Amino acid sequence: MATQSDTDRKSNEERLQAVAAEIAAGLGLMVKAQDSEEWQNRGYVRMEGPAGESVGLSVNRFGAKYHGKVEIGGGTHRVNPDGKAYVSNTISAPSICVSLAKSAAEIVADIKRRFMPAYLAELDAHRKARAIYDEDRASEADRARRLGSVVGAPVRFGQGKAPKLDLYRSRDLPDNSTDVTIRSTGVRFEGLEVSDEVAAEILRILAREAAE
Repeated sequence: MATQSDTDRKSNEERLQAVAAEIAAGLGLMVKAQDSEEWQNRGYVRMEGPAGESVGLSVNRFGAKYHGKVEIGGGTHRVNPDGKAYVSNTISAPSICVSLAKSAAEIVADIKRRFMPAYLAELDAHRKARAIYDEDRASEADRARRLGSVVGAPVRFGQGKAPKLDLYRSRDLPDNSTDVTIRSTGVRFEGLEVSDEVAAEILRILAREAAE
């Protein structure tokens, strides 16, 4: 399959950069500033909106069907509780291609008609799922702190991981290496070793809980 010449690619990059601001305005988005010295950014523009919209326009793709066209795809952006920006390209709405020979207004019209309806529906579903996820993670963190306070154990938080109690550094169970993980469905103990009497009591508690 034929590839674009360097001259064609540069022309496409310049055309994209020339119409990016007008396209963003037509979509109600803002162009996200990028380092123009990075070669991969010369043929790519990302636009963001106030409701988590993240729309990417690219002329970096190879192949004859992309010649003279801009590819439009979508993701989402937000700021995490720690203040760090987060960008995801997991929105599954199919991308589209639009001819760069069209005017900015015509490109906007194509994007609105062919891309935005499916993209916005996917984005809304993503936001709702993310809200449930964030609520579950916040609940896990609160439960972990409450359980940790029982034995004076600090809580370890890993990026994207369920919180764990650090029993090894706890007040009442120092040097205990049991792995206690707090999940939305319950609390998991790994590596727990107890006496027969304690094990029997645990089993009786589990049996009572199962019977309820």
